[in-house]
Amino acid sequence: MKIWQDRNSKPYVHFVHMFEAIGSLFSPIIGAQLLPGRNGKTNWDFFPTVMTPIQSYFLLMGLLPLMVAPVHLYLGWVDYQKIAKKDSKDRYKVKPEPKSRTLKILVISFGILYFLRTPLPLLGILITSFGKSSPLELSSAEGAELSALFWTSMIAIRILFIALSNKIDGRRSIHFLMAMCMLSCLYVLLRQSDLTLLELQICLCTAAMGAGPQFAINLVLFKDFSPVDVSVSGMFLLGHILGMKVFSTAMGFFIEDYPYVMFYVPAINTSVCMAIYVILEIFRDRIRKAL
Repeated sequence: MKIWQDRNSKPYVHFVHMFEAIGSLFSPIIGAQLLPGRNGKTNWDFFPTVMTPIQSYFLLMGLLPLMVAPVHLYLGWVDYQKIAKKDSKDRYKVKPEPKSRTLKILVISFGILYFLRTPLPLLGILITSFGKSSPLELSSAEGAELSALFWTSMIAIRILFIALSNKIDGRRSIHFLMAMCMLSCLYVLLRQSDLTLLELQICLCTAAMGAGPQFAINLVLFKDFSPVDVSVSGMFLLGHILGMKVFSTAMGFFIEDYPYVMFYVPAINTSVCMAIYVILEIFRDRIRKAL
C-alpha cells in the first residue's frame, strides 16, 4: 500500500494477497496424499521406514517455509540498510506529525476487523478436524481434500477481484462478501446432523469466496480515509496475527467435542464486523472531516 498509495493500488493488493491462498493450497494437496483415507492407507509414504505419514506431513510443511526464508532474510536486510541510511539523514529534518484521536480510533477499529475476520480463513485450516469429529465422519485425506477445495475457491475469487477491482465498489462489496460468509455458516449450523458432504462443499466454497477479498478490501477502504503507513499496516497485521493465534487455539481446543464451534465463531464474528462496517459508513463523512 505504501508503494502504490499514489496510484490505483486495488489490483496490486489483491494480486499480492492471492499468493497467500496459493501457498495455503499446497498443504492440503500434500496432506491428501500423506494422510490416511477411510481404508487407513495412504497414497504415498515420504519416509515409510522412519516416520509415520503424519510425521512426514509435518516435516514437509516445516521444510517448505525454509525454502523461502533465506530470500526474506536477504530482502529484509537490504531494506533495513536503506531505511537506516535514510533515517540517519532525515532524523533531525522532519518531525512526524502526531496522529489525531479520530485516526487512532479508526486504526483500532480496522485492527479489530482484522482480528475478528480470522475465523473465516481458519475454516480451511480446521476443516479436516471438523470432518472427523462431525456426523459426516470423514477421513483425514477427505478433510484435506475439503481444505484444498476451500483454498482453490479463495484463489479463484481473488483472481476475479484482480481483474474487476477497479469496477467493484469496495464499500458495497464488503457487505455482500460478509453476507456470503454469514449465510454459509448459518446454513451449516441449521442443517448440522442432516448436513451432506455436497452441502458442506458448497458452503465452504461460498465462505471462501466471501472471505477471500476481505483482507485486501479492508486496506483499500482504510485508504479512502487516510494513507496507510508503516504503523497503520503494522496495527492491521498485529490484529490479524493475534486473531489467528487466539481463534485457532480456542476453536482447536473445542472442535473435537463441539465440532460446529468452527461455524458458530465465524458467524458471530461476521455479524459484529458487519455492524462495525455499518457504523463506519454512517459516520463516514464526519470521520473524513475530522481527519
